[in-house]
Amino acid sequence: MTEIKHRPPRLTAEAWAHAREDFIAGVSCAVIAERYGTTDRSVRRRAAIEGWRRPDFLPSRLAPPPPWMAGPRTKDEEMEIDPALEEVDEAESVSRFALLFNPNARSLRRFAFRQAAENAAVDRPQ
Repeated sequence: MTEIKHRPPRLTAEAWAHAREDFIAGVSCAVIAERYGTTDRSVRRRAAIEGWRRPDFLPSRLAPPPPWMAGPRTKDEEMEIDPALEEVDEAESVSRFALLFNPNARSLRRFAFRQAAENAAVDRPQ
């Protein structure tokens, strides 16, 4: 006959406080779980959720996040990486200024063409 596994009893806040002290002192999760009558997974989960850290934990040992997890770079960061972008930015601002304050058919066509080319390059029709 199969044996039914019962869920371990919930620990009180006081028991979790003692478990946290043991964890920070360097006691393994398996020993803490056995000592307080819970599972190893519960101790690890509580430690992760509440951010328990042992004194020997050094965040510098962690690998940097992969590039796809990093947020998008700002315009200034991109310009620091590639100084040629400053010229492009300056040309763009002059072009937009002329378009706003001195519009003519030629500059409007250029702007429309540039926008269409950029949208086609990123496959985003408008």
